[in-house]
Order: sequence, then structure tokens, then C-alpha cells
Amino acid sequence: MRYRLSLVASLAVLAGSLAAADAKPAKPKVARNPGATAEAAPAAGAAAATTSEGDAQAARLLKIAQQKLTDREVDQAVQMLTKLVDEFPKSTVRFQAWLELGKHYQKTKDETKAIEAFRRVSSAPELASPTGELAADLRDLYLESLYLSGVSYFNQRNYNAAFPPLRRITTNYPNSVWANQSYYYIGMAHYNQGNWSGAIEYLGMVGTFVDPASPTVEYVEAGRRFYVKLQDADLPILNRQGKPIRVELTAATTGDTETLIAIPLAEKDNLFIASVATAISAPTEKSKGDGVLQIVGGDKITTKYIDGNTKDGTPNVIRETTTKVVSSGALAFTLGNYETTADNAFILQPVFVQLLDVDLDLGDQADTVKLKIVSRYEEEAEEATTAELFAGKKVEEKVWKVRDEAEITLTEVPTDGADPAKVHSGRFRGQIPLIRASRDAAPDKTDQSLACEVGDQVYATYQDQIHVGGTSLRTVEAKVKVAAEFKVGAVTSSKAPDDPIIAANKNLVEGSAFLELSRIFKSMGLSKQAAGKAAEGLAKAEDVMRKQDALPSAIREQAYKLTWDLYLAQNELPKAIAVCKEFTTLFPGSSFADQALLGIARALADRQEWGDSIGVLNQILALPISGAKAEAQFLVATTTEASVLATPGDKDVDPAKLALEKAIPFYKLTAERYPDSEFAGEALAKLVKYYMDSKDFTQANELLAQIFVDHPDKDWLDKMLLRWVALGVAMKNYPLALEKCTKLLEEYPNRPSAKTAKDWLPKIQKMMGQAAPPAEAAEAPAPAGAAAPDKKKKTK
Repeated sequence: MRYRLSLVASLAVLAGSLAAADAKPAKPKVARNPGATAEAAPAAGAAAATTSEGDAQAARLLKIAQQKLTDREVDQAVQMLTKLVDEFPKSTVRFQAWLELGKHYQKTKDETKAIEAFRRVSSAPELASPTGELAADLRDLYLESLYLSGVSYFNQRNYNAAFPPLRRITTNYPNSVWANQSYYYIGMAHYNQGNWSGAIEYLGMVGTFVDPASPTVEYVEAGRRFYVKLQDADLPILNRQGKPIRVELTAATTGDTETLIAIPLAEKDNLFIASVATAISAPTEKSKGDGVLQIVGGDKITTKYIDGNTKDGTPNVIRETTTKVVSSGALAFTLGNYETTADNAFILQPVFVQLLDVDLDLGDQADTVKLKIVSRYEEEAEEATTAELFAGKKVEEKVWKVRDEAEITLTEVPTDGADPAKVHSGRFRGQIPLIRASRDAAPDKTDQSLACEVGDQVYATYQDQIHVGGTSLRTVEAKVKVAAEFKVGAVTSSKAPDDPIIAANKNLVEGSAFLELSRIFKSMGLSKQAAGKAAEGLAKAEDVMRKQDALPSAIREQAYKLTWDLYLAQNELPKAIAVCKEFTTLFPGSSFADQALLGIARALADRQEWGDSIGVLNQILALPISGAKAEAQFLVATTTEASVLATPGDKDVDPAKLALEKAIPFYKLTAERYPDSEFAGEALAKLVKYYMDSKDFTQANELLAQIFVDHPDKDWLDKMLLRWVALGVAMKNYPLALEKCTKLLEEYPNRPSAKTAKDWLPKIQKMMGQAAPPAEAAEAPAPAGAAAPDKKKKTK
């Protein structure tokens, strides 16, 4: 038969009877960017090539800011990046600047600021447009911003918010490295939510989607898990018959073999997957068949599968492919244990060096590698302020002068517990002493020591000739600063940023603290103390507002937000609205603008000014770009429901049912227009409740079924299952109720809804043999918002 055979990184793919030999890899379905290809995305690099003078200036400043981040001159780097996005609002370079800011905030655990920075990239019209093809570098920026925003939400434990950006990657760019990394966080989010089946499903997909057209697919990283993806139309049939789908792996050099059993990949009918751990060592008698494939440097893994029945009827055709084992070299200066990376080196002490590269393991004996190490110092250059840099002052490139150099020999060390006569670790270690440089004589560059002065840098490089990225020469470097004494704490820039910015940030931090104190006092009923703290905060915010001409827009926006929040804390609604209106005029594209309007809408609703509140919410929905539209639409629904409940009506009409009926169109809009939002779940729950209250069981059943197709990651699915159980009982469809109740207990055993399901289960089982449900089936209390089985009808 004709078949397709291809490889992906850490993943062998064998195609069975349905694939054609001349078939090209299919392009993934891309919803937002139909023209984009599914290439394996490298780490997002520099922004698009600059053509205008403005872009060239922005690119120059970005490069300087990136270098300052590398040199740990963090304050000035952040100032430059913030000023760059403010002064070059049309340049594509701003996307890389926002990405750098987001990474910095993520590194410093300020996830809220990180998310906002990443949003500036992923929601930019140039990148998120539903039409048009993105250039490769802009696509990488877009995907990395989506991925990192998902990671920040994950770090905040806001899993519902993490799923949408990660899902956009896996859906629209399934064959990118960002998709593989996204599957990891999707799986871990399910795990942290207690959804074990979801965790297993998505963690099992990590590493399984890589572009088969990539030139690097013939390589597998030594020591990493090795995946086999098998595609054959016969596999589902064999699986249903209970016949194991076996794949045999053989390492050419070590001779080790492992037989794997492939399992179906979720939601893919003819796609099966198997995997095995790999270890860098020679096989022993004990290691045979231990579930770990033993490999060494330069090894090749042969993957074999027997296709029992091809399309043309030929039996037992062997499908085989080979993957080369490579190692991406890593070089580091370490402490004496060779495990911990060294932050500093010390004169009169040795520096320890470790190189990891299995490609250099050439035989059973311990191999050696020669490495050149230098001590160097930086020529002093005149520093420039942020203002001077933006005014066009040239920055001199760093010039390093070599003080001393030496060549040392690194020796391969055996793996712990392995046969010392067979060294295959790929770990090469060595050391060289540092001595104080003489002021009277030049260093001896032929000895086995390195002359240094305090402040010097010890620097080493290694040329990696083959790695998981291919055979292009790759330079790996390591460097460590020479210190006279051990210093505790982070190394920060000694250069102070511009004074107005320092003062503004200080005032914003102190003003935010007063805001929190005001809210605390207000929650305790201490209105006078709350007003006093809010007044102190306003003084800080107003000080920033007076000097805003000298400040970047990001700081000015924060000052406005702090001001209206403080007015709201004082119950000064007209003043808060005035500040919000001024803000939306000055910064119409800011993410704070919709937050300002949301604050006003909530305040109006608290005062039961329902119509005015909904009017403000509709302003948000009319904005061309806003991250708050889902919440605004949901608040329109809840405000509508609350307004009907608060209005006296006909005594014969249930006010709750009437209120829900009036609000249902808005809940439906929330679910339809913003399905990935955190408000979709509650909106859908309202719809299900409405259909059940209206006895429209068919519509409720269809909606619940669609919910589980459209929202596989939501943490409220356990509550939906409980509603489905109640629906099954109400419909007297007890097999359906039993099925959903069992599923809930299996997939969400630790959720509060599982306790209710456990109480319902024996009663549903009892109902299975009866014509109608007994009254006690509804005695167990349902969780908030979930309908219990109907107990109005009794069986006599």
C-alpha cells in the first residue's frame, strides 16, 4: 500500500493504510490567520525588519534596553521600554518592547502587569486581525505573547482565564512548539482543578505535535522522552477487539530494545501514541525490558511497526523509521559540587566548569574535551540617561579586553551507579584556579591558571556542531563575574533612573496602599477612617497628576485609575465619573478605560440606578477594542435580572422566573459572543436552568451536550454534570442520569458537587427499575445554582 512516513522532534510517526506516499503534510486549520503556516516556532526574536527612520530608532533603543536587562540595569531598562511603546505607537518594534516588559514583570512575579503587557501584543489589530498572513517574526511574537499570558494566568491560579489563550494556540497553530508547551499548562491546570482525566489527556499530548516538514525532525534530544505517533485506519478496530498495538524500538549502538503498547490519542479515531523514557548509559542485564531505552552519543533509534493489513491487501508490512540521537550542548560555571550554577567567582579560588554534550561521548572510555577560558574586562564608556538615549545620543558598544587566557581539559565523568569501565554520561568537568593579576608583569598565557582583577569576567565558549536544531554551528557560552567577597542578594543597577519617574512610582505605590486601607476600613463599617485614608491616597495621586507631562503614559494611566478608585472608596461617584470621562478622552485605547466604566456601572447598580448602569455597560460594548466586553455583557444580564426582582409585579407571577426570563437574551449573548470568557459558564448555567424551569428538556439536553464539546477545559463542568443528572431524573431518563452521575464521581471526585452526586447515586440506581422516580430522589441538597431532581411528583 502507499503510505506516508515522517519524523518529528522526539516523536517518530508511522503512517498506516490511509496515508499516501506522496502526500504533503497538511496545513493546520487556522481560524484567525488562514494564511499562516504551522512551522515550529523558535523563541520570539527581534521585531520585523525596520524600513523607516522611526522604526530604526525604535529598534536601536530596544536593543539598548535589552542589553541593560541582560546587564541587570533593570530600572533604566524598564523606563526605556515604557517610553519606547509610548513614543513609537505605530512601530512594530513596540510589540517586542511590550513582550520584553511582560517577561520582566513575569520574572519579578508581577503577573498582573505581565498579563497587561502580553495583551498589548496579542490583541493588537495588526496581529489579531481575522484576515491576512503574518510574517514569521510577527507570528512568533503573537504566539509567544498568547503563551506567556496563559502562563501568567496559570501562575495566578486563574485557570479559567489561562485556557482561552492557550487554546487559541493549540487550535490555530497545532504544529508549533508553542502548542506543545500550551498542552503542558492546559494539562497542569486540569490537574490543579482536580480533573484527572483532563490532566492525563492533555499532558499526554505534550511533545506530540511538531511540524513534520521541519528539517530538524530527524533528531531526538538525548535523555528526553521519545514519542511514537502511529496512524492507521485499522488501529481502532484492533483496539476494540482487545488486540495490543505494539511498536518496537531498537538503539543501534547499545543494542537495547523496548516494546511499547500504543494507546489511542484522545479525539483522534485512527491516531495512536506510545512513549518511552531514554537514559544516557550502556544497557545491563537488569536494564533489559525495564521501560527505559538505553542510548549513548551518536546512537540511532529504529522504530518498527507491523502493518497487518494494507489497503491493497498485503499482510504484515513492516513500517520502519530511524531517528538520530543528538545532544544540545550546555556550558556552565558551577560551585564545587558541579550542580549549582555559580553567581560569582573568587580570586585565589578555582572556578569549576561543566560541559554537557552527549555527542562528544565517543566510546566506553572517559572522553576529554579541551576548552579555552579567558579573563576579560570592559573598557569604561560614558553612560547615558534615558532622556539622552531617546534624544539620539549614541551608545558605544561594549569593548572587552582579554587579560589572560588558558586552555583546560574537561574529562567525562561516569554516571552514578553505572559501570565505571563504561563511561557514557556526556558530562565533562574540570577546574582552573584564579590568581590576582600583577600590576608589574603581563599574565602568563601558557600556565594553568587565570589572572584576574575584581570586576573582571571569566568567559568560556564552546562550538556545538550538531544539536536538536540541526547541524548549523551553535555557539554556547558561559560567564561569571569575579568578586572579592561573597555578596548576598540580587545584583541591581547602581545607576538611578530619572527623578520624576522615581517619585511618581513611589507615590503610586503609597497611594495604592492607602486605597487598600480605605477598603479595609470601609468593609469594617469605619466610614470616617476609610474616607481619611482615601484622602491621603488622593494626595499622592494628585501629586503624580500635576507632573504628568514629564511621565510616560503607562504611569499617567495608573494615576488616573488610582484616582477614580479612591473617589469610589469615598462614595464620591460624580467625581469618579468625571475622572473616568477625562481618562477615556485622553487614553481611548487603554485597557484601564473599560475598567473605569465597569467601576462606574457597578457603583450605579449598587445605588439601584439600573438604567444608568446598563447605559454605561453599553458604552463598553460599543468600544472598538476592549478586554472587558464579556464582563460588561454579563453584567447587563445580572443587572436586568436584579432590576426586575426589585420591581413590584403581579402577585401571581413568580418574580424570580420573570426576572430570569427578561435576562435570558443577555445571558445568551454572553455565552455566544464570549464563549472563552470566565462568564460563559455562569451564563450557560442560567440558560440550562431556564430551559429546565420551562420544562423544555430537549433544549436543555442539547445545550448540555454542546457545552461539553465547546468548553472542555472549564472548571465548572462538574456543576454542569450535576445539572445533567437532575435533567435525566426530571426526564425519567435514568440511564442518562446514572451515566452523568458516574462520570462526575470519576472525573471530579474532590469537588463539592461530587458529594451531592454520591448521595444521589444509590437513589438513581434504585429508580432504574421503577416507572417513576420516588420523592426521596430529590432529598439531597444541590450545589448553588444546580437544580435538584423534581420532588413535586410522587409515585404512589
